[in-house]
Amino acid sequence: MIPDQTTHDQTTQENLPPASDPAVTAVQTELQVKSDPTPAEDNVSNPGGADNGVGAGEKPRARTKPRTGRRSSGSAAGADSAPAADPRSVKDQLLAPVQIPQVTLDRRVLPAKLLAALDSAGLGAREMLPAATLMALAAVSAIGGPSVRCEPRGDLRNLLGNVSDTALRVALVRPDHSGSLVPSAILAAAYAAENDALDRYEAADQVELERLRAAAGRRRLHAQASEIAAALATPPPPPLIEVMPARSGVRPRIVVINEASAAVRAAAAGATGVLLIDQRRMPSMTRIGGFYDTETELLLAALARGDSVPIADPKSGRTQMRSLPASVIGGLIPTDFLLAHEVAAESLLATAFVPLSAPLPPTGDSTDMVSLLRPLGDLAGNVAVTLMFAASVETLTTAAERWTTLAAAAQPPLSSYLAHLPDLARRLAAALHLVTRSGGDGKLAREIPATIVKSAVALVDSLLLPTAQAILSPVSTTDAIRDGRRIIDYVRAKTSPRDSLERRRLLQSWQHSMPTVRLNAALTLLEAEKLLTATEKSGSKQYQVSADVYE
Repeated sequence: MIPDQTTHDQTTQENLPPASDPAVTAVQTELQVKSDPTPAEDNVSNPGGADNGVGAGEKPRARTKPRTGRRSSGSAAGADSAPAADPRSVKDQLLAPVQIPQVTLDRRVLPAKLLAALDSAGLGAREMLPAATLMALAAVSAIGGPSVRCEPRGDLRNLLGNVSDTALRVALVRPDHSGSLVPSAILAAAYAAENDALDRYEAADQVELERLRAAAGRRRLHAQASEIAAALATPPPPPLIEVMPARSGVRPRIVVINEASAAVRAAAAGATGVLLIDQRRMPSMTRIGGFYDTETELLLAALARGDSVPIADPKSGRTQMRSLPASVIGGLIPTDFLLAHEVAAESLLATAFVPLSAPLPPTGDSTDMVSLLRPLGDLAGNVAVTLMFAASVETLTTAAERWTTLAAAAQPPLSSYLAHLPDLARRLAAALHLVTRSGGDGKLAREIPATIVKSAVALVDSLLLPTAQAILSPVSTTDAIRDGRRIIDYVRAKTSPRDSLERRRLLQSWQHSMPTVRLNAALTLLEAEKLLTATEKSGSKQYQVSADVYE
């Protein structure tokens, strides 16, 4: 259970919405949109919703090799001694649906340039602005590229860690996987920046070809002069000394859609940032949504930490160690929430959970968005720029200490996510700073102003923190309660009050995602809470389901 939001620092919580709204009702099959009563000119409405109860992970896993390096989400014994126990009764915890709270995005926290571009593209509506904002900032980080870093120093490093990567990972929380994921205006801006990088590459490639031709001509002339000198018995010309021009590398690529680690590595060879978009899932999170591509998850986790990874250049055949911002935009649906505890702690790094309940417009005016994001590829130039915090250290430090206190009072995986919030605010501040400098004098100021940091903190507190709490709190508990909730969601989706639940069916469906010991413990807990009543029929253990489950 998460501590009450009223324990937050009053100065940062002013004018921010509550973490949840009891008026938001659970729906089994879809997320519902609730209208926000706040004025339309300043605030954005917020989608709410509930877990639809389908038993995720019912299909056998493609691989059963155990994962390594994954932080445990807590055994029953460990969770019993964990802090911040949920004050609700066990029965209430088992029956409570996932509720995505109503959250408010104050338009005033966004840079005027970004807000104008979103409005022009038709993305300024209250139900679209939160998701569109985070997707645009993810694109900003990718377009800015590896030459832009953001480094905490001094005491701030102790709270934020030594990570300097700027990429963002946006998990869009939506009812299903239908419809477009990224607005066309944001895609147009990312492709425009990619095309500019391609133009620079082709220009450099032409210069390289001319230099190679000139070098070949000099070698031919030197060989002819040497032959003539030998025929005339005169001294040969001095040795030809020249430095071969550097190869221009491979064609740059920023946008990668519905592909995996191989495509990310190939794009990284182009020495740009990467924007990985996946319509089907959240590619940085395995074991949920039937997704088991651990290679992609581990690569994205390494890049998010700022690690250098081996990148092969297909043109030269050479391999170099490179680090680069690899932003991710993917989707989560209600059935994914049931297994959110399976996500590795490091895979929650730089992740923003953002509600998206309204369909995105199929088209929009991308002119302003392109004009805003396109110049970011040249903003830093060829010289690496490290953004820093000076005047804004106190603002970020105060918020980081508050989030760290929340993390200490929570259980995994929520505690892991809360521990990453200071770093997430750092990345948001870097992206917002890039936006404010776009289209200016062409120079990128190294110092991030305090006003930008305050905006980043407000985004975390008002939008990202409440949504993450709603998704991760229900699975940040004991194994028995968490597994019991999964069984109840399965019962609600697959049975009616007239049906019985067969244990064998659960055992076969979840043999790779829930060990028999845990299944039995969850069933025992549900029996103890009188939500299931065991019966014997045809030699198979079955259960009658309480009417409370379907209410």
